[in-house]
Amino acid sequence: SPDGGRLVVAADENFGGRLACYGVRAARLAGAWAVGPDRGLLYAHPAFSPDGLRVAVSRHESRGDRVRNTVHTLDAETGQELVAIPFDLAG
Repeated sequence: SPDGGRLVVAADENFGGRLACYGVRAARLAGAWAVGPDRGLLYAHPAFSPDGLRVAVSRHESRGDRVRNTVHTLDAETGQELVAIPFDLAG
């Protein structure tokens, strides 16, 4: 985060995506919130807003007939989804 107090990590866990936020204090990580792991979902490219209030992350879902890609904006404090914006890489 801009203030150095939080770290958001996107990971692949047993074929499922996981997104987690940790509070960083004195070189120790403490869990704040997490999303997943969700089978068939991958999270990537987490980024904080300049004010540190929101987190944006890309989500790639490979269920069904095609891959669905979205950018999700989350509340940085709670991990609650604020908005999801679909996008298509095929153009």
